Amino acid sequence: MTLTTPAKPAERALDAEHRAITLGLLALVTMFAFEAVAVSLAMPSVAHELAGETLYPIAVVGLLTAALVGMVVGGTWSDARGPGLPITMGGLGFVAGLLVSGFAGSMEIFVGGRLLQGLGCGLALTAMYVAVADAYPVHLRTRVFSLFATAWVLPSIAGPFIAGALVDLFGWRSVFLVVAGFAAFSTLAVRVAMGGRLAVRESELAWGRRPAYAVVAAVGVLALHVAGHGTGVRAALLLVGGLVVLGFAMGPLLPRGTARAARGLPAVVAARGVFGGAFACTEMFLPLVLQNESGLSPTLAGLVLMVGALGWTAGSSYSGKHGRPETFNGLLRAGALALLGGAVVTLALVPIEHVPVAAAVVATVGFAVTATGMGLATPLLSTLALDLSPAGKQGESGGAIQMSDSLGQSIAAGLVGAVFAHWFLVDQGTSYLAGFGLAVVLAVLAIVISHRCVTGDCD
Repeated sequence: MTLTTPAKPAERALDAEHRAITLGLLALVTMFAFEAVAVSLAMPSVAHELAGETLYPIAVVGLLTAALVGMVVGGTWSDARGPGLPITMGGLGFVAGLLVSGFAGSMEIFVGGRLLQGLGCGLALTAMYVAVADAYPVHLRTRVFSLFATAWVLPSIAGPFIAGALVDLFGWRSVFLVVAGFAAFSTLAVRVAMGGRLAVRESELAWGRRPAYAVVAAVGVLALHVAGHGTGVRAALLLVGGLVVLGFAMGPLLPRGTARAARGLPAVVAARGVFGGAFACTEMFLPLVLQNESGLSPTLAGLVLMVGALGWTAGSSYSGKHGRPETFNGLLRAGALALLGGAVVTLALVPIEHVPVAAAVVATVGFAVTATGMGLATPLLSTLALDLSPAGKQGESGGAIQMSDSLGQSIAAGLVGAVFAHWFLVDQGTSYLAGFGLAVVLAVLAIVISHRCVTGDCD
C-alpha cells in the first residue's frame, strides 16, 4: 500500500497564512485613499473658516509635496532595517498630521498638519512595497498589488457622500478626526498583523543626499501646481522654474536611464509616470467640461467618475488573477492600448459637449476604458518594479515608482494647466482639447514604453 502526501493548497493573498497582513495593509491603503477624497470636499470650508484663501493651494498640494520626501526616506529606511518600523511610524505620522489639521486654529497650523500627513503617507506607502516583497511569494505579488489598487479606488465611490455628510452635519473638523481614528486603528492592525512575518535587516542606514534632493523635487512640484492655476508672466516663470528644478532633482531620485526609458527597471518607472500623467489629464478636465459646458449636475458628473472607478477595479482584478510572467507582456500592452482608446474617445467629447446626453455617454465610455487600462497596468508595473529591483533595493525601487507616478501627474497638470488657462481666454469651448489632447500623446508614449519594460524585452 502506497501512502500519498496530500498536495499543499495553493497560496493565496487571503489564505490563513497571509490573511491578517493582507487585510491590515489594505485597511491602511483604504484610509490613505479615503483621506484624499474626503479632504478635497472639506477644503473649501477649511479655507473659509480659517481665512486662509491665500494658503489654499499649498494646503491642497502640501500632502503630495511632503509625500515625495517621505517616499525617499521610507525606501532607504526599509531597505536598511526592514519595513516594519517605517510602516508603523508612517501611519502614526499620518494620524498626527490629521489631528494637527483637525484641531488647527489657523491656516498656518493646518498646512503644517497637511505636511506631516504627507510625510507619514509617503513613508508608509513605500515601506509597504518592501513588505509585499518580504511577506509574499513572487507569484502572489501581482494579486496583492491588484488588491491595493482596488482599495485605493473604492473610496472614490462612497467617499464623497460620506465626507459631504460629515461636513454638513458636524463641520469640516469631523472629517480629519474621523479619518484619524480609523487610520490609528488601521496602523495598529498592520503592526499586529506583521508580527514576525517581515524580515528585520541590519544594513547600515546611510541617507546620503537623496532626502535633500527629494525636498528640492517637492519645491519644483509646488511651483508647477501654482503655475497651473495662474496666468501671465509669473505663471510662466513658475512653470519653467519648476521644470528646471525637477530636472535637476529627478536624476539622483530615479533609476539611471529613467528619462530615456532604458530597458528594464528604468522603463517600468518611466511608464508609471506616463500612465499617471495621461490619466490625470483626463480626470482633471472631465468634471469641468461636463458641468460647465454640458450642463450636468455635480451628482451626474460624479456618476461618470464612479463608473471609471469601477473600470479601474475591474482591470486591476483581471491583472491580479491572470498576471503571470508569461502574460505580463500582453496585459501591459493591453492596458496601454486601453489608455489610448479611452483618451481618443474622450477627445471626441469636445465637439458634442453642448449635447448633454451624448456628452454623458461619450464621457462615461471614454473614462471607463481609460480607467480599465490603468487598472490593468498599475499592478503589473508595481510587480515588475519589485522583480527587477537589485537585491536589498526594493524600498528604493518602490519609492521611485510611486514618485514617478506623483511627478508624472504633477508635470502633466502643470503643463496642461498653463496651456488651458491661456487657451480658455481665447476659445472656451475648445480649450479642453489641451487636457484631452495631452492625454492622447502620453497614451501613445505609454504604448512605446510598455514594449521596453516587460520581461520579454528586458533580458
